[in-house]
Amino acid sequence: MVISILISGAFSLFSTVYTSNKTAEYYSNAYKLLDSKIESTKRQSFDSIVTSNFAVTELPSGQGTVTVSNNIDGSAQTDIKQVDVVISWDFKKSHQVRAVTYIAKAGVGR
Repeated sequence: MVISILISGAFSLFSTVYTSNKTAEYYSNAYKLLDSKIESTKRQSFDSIVTSNFAVTELPSGQGTVTVSNNIDGSAQTDIKQVDVVISWDFKKSHQVRAVTYIAKAGVGR
């Protein structure tokens, strides 16, 4: 009886630790993918930066979205775009990471 209680407790602890480790691993991967997507978007020509979806095969049921807007703080812009990148996945529940950046038509440092 005592051994079954100890085994049950050990299994519960193992399950909790496993879930915590996997969740942390998935968040780490998601932030790396998010950074990579932002950097690849910045390397595109200004006019080719558009709203799109992309596959995220590194995460369970992973998916990504790039949302591009020329409307910044309520006014339309022609020389700057707001780029919102979201990566989401499912592991025990829904998770997502998000970043927003701004890309100027003239580029950086000009």
